[in-house]
Amino acid sequence: MMEIAFADLKIPRSVFTMDRLDEAKSEALEKEKPLVFVWTNPGST
Repeated sequence: MMEIAFADLKIPRSVFTMDRLDEAKSEALEKEKPLVFVWTNPGST
């Protein structure tokens, strides 16, 4: 089963990969922003 969700969300130009998770958490806390996970396969097209 596939579900689709829509949201008014601005996606930044830069992203963090899992190997930079600690850096992402620190930046989110510093800027008081939520941390959002989007799971993708970077090798896919």
